[in-house]
Amino acid sequence: MKTAILTILLFVLFTIGCKPQNKESMNTIIYKEKFINLYEEVKTKPEPPLYIYEFNYSDVNIEIYINNKLFFKSYAYSDETQNYQLINHYLNNELTQKLKIVVKPLDGELFSEQSYFTFRLSSFEKKSYYDDDIWDNEQKIINYSTDEFGRDSNGDFAVDKDGNTIGYIKEKRLEGKPYFEKEFEFEASIPFKLPNVLETSKDLRKLDTVVLKKQVVTYFNRFIKSVNNSDDDAFFWETMYRKAYLECMANYRSEEEINELYENAEFVFSDKRVTFLPLEDYEMVFYNEGRLVTLESTSSDLKKKGKSVLNLELRQEGKEVKKSNKMQFYFHIPKDSKELEVIF
Repeated sequence: MKTAILTILLFVLFTIGCKPQNKESMNTIIYKEKFINLYEEVKTKPEPPLYIYEFNYSDVNIEIYINNKLFFKSYAYSDETQNYQLINHYLNNELTQKLKIVVKPLDGELFSEQSYFTFRLSSFEKKSYYDDDIWDNEQKIINYSTDEFGRDSNGDFAVDKDGNTIGYIKEKRLEGKPYFEKEFEFEASIPFKLPNVLETSKDLRKLDTVVLKKQVVTYFNRFIKSVNNSDDDAFFWETMYRKAYLECMANYRSEEEINELYENAEFVFSDKRVTFLPLEDYEMVFYNEGRLVTLESTSSDLKKKGKSVLNLELRQEGKEVKKSNKMQFYFHIPKDSKELEVIF
C-alpha cells in the first residue's frame, strides 16, 4: 500500500534507468545538513493523525482551498483522479478547519451532463498508514459526491442527481462563466503547534506591489540559476529545507520519505541533464489573507495556466524526456523582517 499512497512532495520522480551525472562536488553546508537530519527533529514530536484528501472530477475546472491556502487548481483536464494527498500542513491550530471548492464549466455557459466532482476526507493513525488493510482503520470525516450539476426550477442552484440542492450557482461571472462554490467545515487537530502566518507574518497586500513582485521574481530567478549552474548551493539548500520543513513535520514524514526527498533535491541540483526554463507569462498571486505570495502561470496553454512558473526539463542525449511544473514556492515575510522566506 505504501507505494500507492506515498505523496511526492517536491519533484516528479524521473525513472529513466540511469544514474545521475554529477556536475561538481558541493560544500557541506548547514541547511544541507539540516535537511539530511530533518527526521531527527520530526521524531521529537508526538505522532499526529494523518489527514488524507482524495478527489475525482470530470468536465470541470476546479480550485480547492484549505484554510484559505490553495490546495489544487486545474484548468486543463476534463477527467482527473487525485489519490491520497496528505493535508496536515494545510491545517491551522484551531479545531475547526475550513475547506472550499470552486467548480467552473469547461466550455459554454453551463455545466455539462458529464460534469461531476467527488471527494473524500479521512484520517488515519500514523502506525496504520502503510498497512495493507489501511482502509479498515479509516476515520471518515467528509464523503461528498455530486454525479452531475444541474439547475433547479428557479435556475439558481446546483442540484445532485436526486434533485437535492448542493450549492448556489453564482450569478456573478468569472471569466464569462457561472461557477459553483461550496464551503465545508470539519474538525481536525495535531498534537503540536504549526506556524500561524496570520499572527506572525505581514499582510503582503499592503506593501508596494511593484517592489514585492520584483523581490519574488528575483528569488525565483536566483533559484533557477542555482540549479542550472550548480552553484549558490547554500541558497539552494536553504530553499529546499524551508520548503520541506513544514510538510515533513506536520505529516510526520518517515526517515525513508525524507531521504527520498533529499535524494530528489540532490538529483535536481547535481545532474547536468536537469534545467529550469526561463520565467515567462506569470502573475503575482496572494493567499491566506495576503500572508502568502507566489507566482502563477498565465500561459494560454491550459496545462500550465494557474500552475507554478517553475518549468523543469530533463534531457537525455540532447532530447527532452521529462517536463514538470509540479514544484511551487509560497513566500511570507515575518513581521520582524523585510526578507522573503519560503514557508512551503
